[in-house]
Amino acid sequence: PHKPTSRSANSAPPLADVDSLDDYLLRFGPVLGRRLVDAHRPLYDPQTEAPHPRLSSLLRTPYRAQADTITALARAFAHHRGCFLIGELGTGKTLMAAGLMHALFPGPFRALVMCPGHLVRKWRREILTTLPDVTVETISSVADCLRLEARGGWRARRREVWLVSRDRAKLSFAWRPAVLTRPGQSLGLCPRCGAPQVDRHGTPLGRDHFERSKRKCVACREPLWEADRSGPRRYAPAEFIGRRLSGWFDLFVADETHELKGASTAQGNALGRLASAARRTLTLTGTLAGGYASNLQHLIARIGIE
Repeated sequence: PHKPTSRSANSAPPLADVDSLDDYLLRFGPVLGRRLVDAHRPLYDPQTEAPHPRLSSLLRTPYRAQADTITALARAFAHHRGCFLIGELGTGKTLMAAGLMHALFPGPFRALVMCPGHLVRKWRREILTTLPDVTVETISSVADCLRLEARGGWRARRREVWLVSRDRAKLSFAWRPAVLTRPGQSLGLCPRCGAPQVDRHGTPLGRDHFERSKRKCVACREPLWEADRSGPRRYAPAEFIGRRLSGWFDLFVADETHELKGASTAQGNALGRLASAARRTLTLTGTLAGGYASNLQHLIARIGIE
């Protein structure tokens, strides 16, 4: 049997002089860095590789750091359906998103961009001054979605980018509860099968409960809500695209994504619907996380990051 190696009297344990996390990183940081690089090889190394060759044909030449980011994203999309592009204000996220379209698609493509309403004109200007041979169109209502559907082209025949503000994307018709009640009672009844509505604990649900959220019958799954004819008559473009134009877009870009992290907000749901209708999704933000896991949970689920 092997005898344990004897330690000299003057030798001390490796962590004897480590009193804090800073001391630990100062002493073992280089070793940890080497092991991290060995375990997680980057898809693109800007120190040893050149940026994507197609970037030289852009109308505007990106900075080297921007070109490296575009190239890294293009390689990442070969392995993932969704990616985050996180950059501070002024780093050129719009330019890099446009450059990514050029790097990913050498021929015709169809991209969809959802951004805040006050940035639609900026996106249009940035795309036209960056991408060669591209057309830019704006979605203001479901009529524009019908115009796209009427072209009958599931695959794009030209290089085109469609812009929609996230306020327009989520706007839909008003709705109201469709449950029935007996005279003098507040218990909600299904209009189709007449079943009384209860929650998962068996507690009866009154009509006022159905005014806060859309629910289905616990027995026959009939929707217990309907369109309110007294309200605005419109249909959300995000809902139309998710139902009728699924797969029509090669890339979906969502700008200012940190504002769409809510679990049940209309704009967050619009993000999920549009991301599910595109083959790839790129999200842009400068502040992805605010210190809570919930900031990332719904974004990751909606854009399909694995």
